[in-house]
This record gives sequence, structure tokens and C-alpha cells, in this order.
Amino acid sequence: FCLSYTLSPQSNAAAHRLDSLSMESVLEAFRVQQDPQARPEHIRDANLWLERFQSTTEAWTVADGLLSLPAEQVGNGSAHVFAAQTLRAKIQYDWAELPPQSHAALRDSLLAHAVRYSAGPQVVLTQLCLAVATLALHMEAWGQAVPELIGRFTSPPAEALAKLPCLLELLTVMPEEAENFKVAVMPRRRDEFRGLLRGAGPQVVALLGQVQEQCRGSSPLVQACLRCTASWLKAKSVPADCLMASPLVGLAFAALDDQTLFDEGVEMLVELVHFSKEADSHAQLVAGIMPPVLALGRRYDAAVQAGDEEVARALVRLFTETGEQCLHLLLTQQPEWLPRLAGR
Repeated sequence: FCLSYTLSPQSNAAAHRLDSLSMESVLEAFRVQQDPQARPEHIRDANLWLERFQSTTEAWTVADGLLSLPAEQVGNGSAHVFAAQTLRAKIQYDWAELPPQSHAALRDSLLAHAVRYSAGPQVVLTQLCLAVATLALHMEAWGQAVPELIGRFTSPPAEALAKLPCLLELLTVMPEEAENFKVAVMPRRRDEFRGLLRGAGPQVVALLGQVQEQCRGSSPLVQACLRCTASWLKAKSVPADCLMASPLVGLAFAALDDQTLFDEGVEMLVELVHFSKEADSHAQLVAGIMPPVLALGRRYDAAVQAGDEEVARALVRLFTETGEQCLHLLLTQQPEWLPRLAGR
């Protein structure tokens, strides 16, 4: 990724030297921060210098270069976190600095970095994925962002599993960034981006269903799958019929029986209840989730008797959200599952 493609060869060489000097300055600032013998005023000056550097145009290419350095060259990895956060902030606030011809190169560089950090550190991966999502919101020319990401990260098949954590993180933050109003885009573009997400909803549901079926033995991947589903439910970017035909609803209820998945399962079910509150258009979905929600009453009783406050509070939250969202349905209709409420 390079911003200097329009410069003369002499200017390009000068820009490269400047970037090299700037990168060394960034690394030196981190060495000062990490030096146990450094004086407080020197650490403060290093922090201020790094903050100022993030607002410069050199920060684009220097941050990109820092992410390419191996961990042993950047100390404890703080420089990688700084670089990922810098690129995300630059895309969010300084997008206008980039010439349009550089957008695709930046996207490809970010995706290459994301793959490189797919196994962690998680904070670097998350910041890179947020940067990609923000770029997708800005970049109107990238009209098929989600299908292209799925295609890129699921091929070749031999590499798909290794890249799956990165893909799930990207898909999780995409709908979230659509509602990030710190990103200065026109309302028309934001609405267009939401529409693009809705158009990709069936493909995302199909992918998450496959992940759930094939990765049941991996708690981290199942957790990521539940979080991703909750994100798309919250954005209302998935069709109800596709959701009902997938194994994802069953996965959320099954997660409540697994201590490592419980929190993610509850979160997804809460978003599912919010998603299905329009009973007229989601009648089949409501009928599919209400009986198992009501059946959780016995699980709540057991948690109270065992003194498990965390489980009890989480289930109370689910019951409360369900009651609030489905109150109109309970008062005005007589669905076939309603008698179970009285017979609990």
C-alpha cells in the first residue's frame, strides 16, 4: 500500500526515506515507553509524539509497514496494536486524505494483515477488521464486500479453517460499523450499505450454519459464530425464513447447556427475540422460539436452588426481553404454545 504513486521517482525515494525515518521514530517511542529506566517526562513525551503522529499523512504507510514487521522487532507487540488502531482511526476520520486510486490497495493490504493476525493477538485482529468494515462503508466501489470476503476467506479450502476466525470477526463487525455514526458518510451511502448487508444475509446465514455444523468441537469458533449471528440479528440483516431453515436457532438454545457458550447463547437469543417482535411477519419464527424459551423456566428454578446467580440473572433478562417484545402477541392472540405458559 502506497500513497506516493503520483510522485516523481526522486520524490518517491524521498518519501520512502521519510517513511523509514518515521517508522524508526515510532519504534523508538515504544522503546522509551517500555524502558523501566525511562524517566516519567520522557514517557509522557513519547506518548504525546505518538498521538500527534497518528494525525500525519505519513501515518498511513508507516502503520501499514509496522504491521508487516515480525513480533520480535516491535518488542511486546504494542506497536502492532498502535498500527492497527492508527489505520482504523485514519480510515474513520481522515478518509479524504486518500486518493481514490489507493482505496483498493489499502483494502487488499488490510485483508492481508488480517489473515496474518487471524490467530491473534485478538486486539490487533479486531482493530484490523473494524478498519476493513469502515473502509467498506466508505468505499462505494466495493459493492459486493460481504460476498467477496466470504469467497476470499473460504478458498482455497485447505486454508479456510485457518482463516475462519478472521472471517467471522469481519462478518461480526460489518453490521456494527453500518451504525457507527462517527464515520462521516452521507445518509444515502449508509442506507445503501445497509441494503448491501441485507442482500448478503442469506449467504451469511448459510455460512454460519455450515460453521456450526462443522466446528462443533471448537468452542472459540462456536462462540464467534454465536456472536456473529447476534450482530446480524441486531442489524435485522437476515431473512427470517433462512434463519428458521438453518441450525443457528437450535445452536443458541443448545449453547445454554455449555458453560463456555452460555453467555453468547443468551446474547443471541435476546437479539433473536428483538428480531422476531413483529409477530405478523415472523409468526413462524416466534412459534419456533417461544416454546423453548418458556421451557427454560425449569432451568431458572434449578439455578436459583443452586445459588447460581449469574445463570439466573441471564435467564431473567431473556424472560424479561421476551415478555416485553411479545406482550402484544400474548394479549391479542392465542397461539398454540400459549397454554404452556400457564402450565409451567
